[in-house]
Amino acid sequence: MKWLILLVLLLLVAFAIGVRAGRSSGGGTIAFQPVRDLEPATRAGIDEALAHGRAARATRIYRDATGAGQAAATAAVEQHRRGPVR
Repeated sequence: MKWLILLVLLLLVAFAIGVRAGRSSGGGTIAFQPVRDLEPATRAGIDEALAHGRAARATRIYRDATGAGQAAATAAVEQHRRGPVR
C-alpha cells in the first residue's frame, strides 16, 4: 500500500513539473529587432553576407550589433532574407 501512495505522489510531482515547464516555454514566439531598424552599415554587412550565401555570418553580424541570442538573430535574419510580410 505504501508503494502505491509513493507512486501516486511521484506521478503528481512529475505532472506538476511538466505543466510548469510547458508554461515557461514562451509559446514559441521569438521577439527581435527587425534588420531594417539597424544602422545602415550593419544592414549593409548583413545584406552582403546573405548575397554571398553566408547566413551564419549575417546572423553573427546581427548578434554583434544587437546583443541578441542565437534564436532571435536567426529569426531576424531569416525574416529579412525573405523580405517584407504582406
